[in-house]
Amino acid sequence: MAIKQKSKNLKYTEAIEMLGPLIIDDDEFDRAEQFKAKGLLKRFLIGLLVTFLLTELLVLGLHQLAFFHGLAYFGGVTLIIAILLSMPVLYLFVVYPVGRYQSELEKIHETLKVTSIAFQSHDAIAILDNDFIIIRANHAFVEITGFLEREVIGQSIFASIEDRPTLHNVEEELFNGGRWFGELVNIRKTGERYPIEMTITRVGAVHKRVAKHVAIFSDITSRKEAEQKIQSLAFYDSLTNLPNRQMLLDRLRFSMLTSGRNKFYGAVIFVDLDHFKELNDSLGHDSGDALLIEVSKRMSDNVREVDMVSRFGGDEFVILLEHLDTDSTISLQKAAQVAHKVKMAISEPFLLNYLDYYLSASMGVCLFQGSEISADEIIRRADISMYQSKNTGRDRVSFYDQEMKEQLEKHTILKSDLHSAIIDHQIKMYYQIQVNDHLEPIGAEILVRWEHPTFGLLTPNQFIPIAEESSSIYELGRWVLDQACKQVMAWSEDSLTNQLVLSVNVSHHQFKQHDFVEQVESMVNKYQIDGSKIKLELTENIDIDNIELIVRSMHALKRINGLKLALDDFGTAYSSLSFLRILPIDEIKIDQSFMHEIPEDRNSALMVKTIADMASNFGFSVIAEGVETIGQLEFLKNNNCHAYQGYLFSKAVPLDEFIQLLKSKEYLAKFT
Repeated sequence: MAIKQKSKNLKYTEAIEMLGPLIIDDDEFDRAEQFKAKGLLKRFLIGLLVTFLLTELLVLGLHQLAFFHGLAYFGGVTLIIAILLSMPVLYLFVVYPVGRYQSELEKIHETLKVTSIAFQSHDAIAILDNDFIIIRANHAFVEITGFLEREVIGQSIFASIEDRPTLHNVEEELFNGGRWFGELVNIRKTGERYPIEMTITRVGAVHKRVAKHVAIFSDITSRKEAEQKIQSLAFYDSLTNLPNRQMLLDRLRFSMLTSGRNKFYGAVIFVDLDHFKELNDSLGHDSGDALLIEVSKRMSDNVREVDMVSRFGGDEFVILLEHLDTDSTISLQKAAQVAHKVKMAISEPFLLNYLDYYLSASMGVCLFQGSEISADEIIRRADISMYQSKNTGRDRVSFYDQEMKEQLEKHTILKSDLHSAIIDHQIKMYYQIQVNDHLEPIGAEILVRWEHPTFGLLTPNQFIPIAEESSSIYELGRWVLDQACKQVMAWSEDSLTNQLVLSVNVSHHQFKQHDFVEQVESMVNKYQIDGSKIKLELTENIDIDNIELIVRSMHALKRINGLKLALDDFGTAYSSLSFLRILPIDEIKIDQSFMHEIPEDRNSALMVKTIADMASNFGFSVIAEGVETIGQLEFLKNNNCHAYQGYLFSKAVPLDEFIQLLKSKEYLAKFT
């Protein structure tokens, strides 16, 4: 910008130098004045007179010289000699002044020609008197301002300027430096306001009483718009026109300093739209963008003018609340009110492609006061609490605390360590026995454990959800399935275990892989096992929207050497009869959440009985997990459930302990 300004000023300087002869009686014009026609005629006549007298004197002298020496009179020759001797005088007083005057006129003509070209500049040029009154204006001045030249002559150059500069300051700068520069807002004849860049330069010697000035200005509307666009791109989101992350951080840092002085709390609310990716993928990015724009409007409409709503990235927004209260409890209440108000606004239906769409948001709130922690840390804490909202069911507001921070840090470490856990053999296979009505072992379920070097032994519910957040679930799922097939092969050679069916949990992410059936078939063939000794447990929340593909995949799996399929956690998701009717499953597993209060709780007991009866009517076998008491066992036996799994028999144990359990029949200890 400095180089550009320097170039601009240089252009103005060159233009003013060219305009100089046109606007002031300087030394060059003083010299030219000496060669006016009247002066030239006077000098010409004097030169001729002097030349004539000199010639006469020379002729007289030559006559006297000839007479003195007794020479004859030369006549015409004498006159010629006299004229030749007077030629220098003729040149000095006549020829030279005429030639010089002609040369000066040519210079002035050339200067005026160049000046005329400069005066046709695209920049507005006005010639001013000593009081900044316009004497002349060029065509660009007329085009830019809309005023005719006759309308501005006699007017001050600052007549149509908003917030006019002080004339004293302008004069002082001109006196000290010969130039004044400023960016101003001018008003056209139509009343339109527009920005200009103006330079006023004094032309001629400062000591002259009638010094004049040249004002040159240009319309810089386009430049200002470009600068504003650059500013907007740097600090505003191009889609929603909300402040972006950089502007949020700048404002947050300033707010932290202010809150440290006035002791008022502020708050950051981190907002993440639930399941936006699925909606964006299904409707298309144009509809997704339209939704984000509408969300940003609703959020902005539900906060105070002093607060800031910013787009943090993707479907994430951050709301900055300032000057809440000096009491932290009251401040938290106010922040919660704003968060719930925004959440309710987002939950209202959105009209997209003439259809109503519903959206929810998970939010996290973090208070701040002063600058004890960084702006990045405040946003991170709000982000942590937002993830707590997601992990506890979404569509809710959570508030930051230290325990939450520790949980997220652990979550982050586990997510990072999970890939290496398989390579480093930290994932272990545990087996939980399954028995029939006669308390005979009929199989086992593999329940993996993670022996983490820092956090100790972790159960599946502590790390499987983390694996499902990334591609780790695919690697982990393949490894578990491979180990299960390998174990079935080993058990097939032992009479103690060759009749057992090994159940393996399959994540719905893993099941949706396009080559999942091929993976299973490859492993079964690799270990040459009886497919009926493997039972894949699929959760009830598999992709019901693509049920036809699910059913085809299930049929393909069942054709792999008689492999069995079970529907896990039944009763916790869709559980519709039409859904159940078309799935080619062999078994339904009643979720352990129904076991805790049976047979005492009537509703839970009725639910278990209904599931068992329905499964029996469809021809499915039924197994109940989470059986812990003999009373629960007796109730299940009496209600069409004939297979069981739970702590009543044994917890999940490593392979060597499981084999010992089978040999010793310790699982029957509570029945003797």
